[in-house]
Amino acid sequence: MKSGDVCVGFDLTETQFVEDEAENMRSSGKLPDIVVIRKLYGGVATKEADAAKKRKWKLARLEVKKEENTKSARAAKNDADADDMDEEDFMREVEADKEMRRQMNLYKSKILKEKENESNDDDAMMEEDGNKNGGKDGDDDTVDDQEIALEELLDGLVMDDGPDPEDAIEEEIVGGQIYEEGAKAAQDGITYVSREQSRLVKDKDGAVPKSTFGEEYKS
Repeated sequence: MKSGDVCVGFDLTETQFVEDEAENMRSSGKLPDIVVIRKLYGGVATKEADAAKKRKWKLARLEVKKEENTKSARAAKNDADADDMDEEDFMREVEADKEMRRQMNLYKSKILKEKENESNDDDAMMEEDGNKNGGKDGDDDTVDDQEIALEELLDGLVMDDGPDPEDAIEEEIVGGQIYEEGAKAAQDGITYVSREQSRLVKDKDGAVPKSTFGEEYKS
């Protein structure tokens, strides 16, 4: 940490301890005045409006079908608020822990993608990040290596874009000859049936082995 950083922690000078032993340790000066939990980054540290929604990164989420809520409206709202607080606390922990981020994938948020689309000038993006960091990115002594860098963020997956252009047509090489996918099988007279058609195939119409291996040994 350096001067001007914002962090969260516990102020032990104002904490009320239930156990006498802990209170005696504090009064005797055996406990620190403050215990720092983590450093805050981005708009959360500067208390910007909707800072959590303006993060330049996001995590992939699985859509989970929730069970029908039988609680009252107030209880349901309290549960939702508690879940939002837990999620926000986890996001802040991810922001401040580089080792944790190595075990997960972080993706570019919609806001960051929109900014990149507005300006393709990489130097402008670096200047913007430098302003957020107090303009000290060029000073190696003050660079915070725990802060999330753009290089850590992935573009994300788009499921409805179809295959990549280079993967649109798969090819196979057989005996030096290039065939499109399925072309060699069709040339050899090998055909396929759909799953529904395969259910209508009777046992007598099933595949019959063509190998003659071992025929000479049969009596």
